[in-house]
Amino acid sequence: MANISPADGGPDGNCPDRPAPAHSYPAARTALEPLVNSHGWRTLAPFSWDQDGLRLKTAVVISGEAVAIDLSQSGPHVLAEAWGEAGRRELDAVIQRMLWCDLDLDEFHVRCRRQKRYRAVAECGDGRLLRSPTLWEDLVKVLATTNISWSGTRAMTDRLVAALGEPAPLGRTAFPGPDIVARVPTDELAARSGFGYRAGSLRRIAQLVVEGRLDPDSWERPDRSDGAVAREILELPGVGPYAQACIMALCGRFCHLPIDSVFRARHPDADAALRHYRSWGRWKYLAYWFGRKT
Repeated sequence: MANISPADGGPDGNCPDRPAPAHSYPAARTALEPLVNSHGWRTLAPFSWDQDGLRLKTAVVISGEAVAIDLSQSGPHVLAEAWGEAGRRELDAVIQRMLWCDLDLDEFHVRCRRQKRYRAVAECGDGRLLRSPTLWEDLVKVLATTNISWSGTRAMTDRLVAALGEPAPLGRTAFPGPDIVARVPTDELAARSGFGYRAGSLRRIAQLVVEGRLDPDSWERPDRSDGAVAREILELPGVGPYAQACIMALCGRFCHLPIDSVFRARHPDADAALRHYRSWGRWKYLAYWFGRKT
């Protein structure tokens, strides 16, 4: 379900009845727009991006309560605003995950400065990717990008959020958690979300999380090796090497390349491409992704 923008004059607009946020504070000293435009996540529900106002809107369930969140540029800072019942510590953890300001890109930028083509990446400080409030949401969205056009991905995500999401303040809807997805029969999930054949994989992954047999958040722990995480992700139903690379990147593990039809179109000589990106070491994914912009 697409969020109503302020220009539409709906419940999420700048109207006199809009309640004051429960939390409002500068979350980070960084530029929001480059992060939001780092990839297509800003177009996937429940995200909504107001380009004119430089405002990113979403909703998320925190400790069982649905919360609406706005991130906007306020001078050199990103201003965080939230509506709903959420503790400041839990809220800030969600916001910091989206902003990813703690990602150390020094080594990547050193490598970028060595090549003329990539120097602008280092000069602009690029390298971070917009992330969802939760890794579960990122995982599901990556699954929705497999073997389909981007318009199809957007439609599936819209339908999933509209059908199963949690109502949140300001008329928004939060992304459905694994507990909700796991309870829906596969045929019904396919019909209501538009995930089609992916619905079986989506429901099975949700069940693994609910049963405690899968902990996606552990993929971000520094004590887990890239190899162990890569194997665990690839064992998930419906996840191939392309999705594996994307999920790992959103966990801060950039050692795999997202080889899909777009990659092959840009690099007809696959062997030469692999040799080129091998020189980037653990930064292969970012070298490919941000090299597309140069």
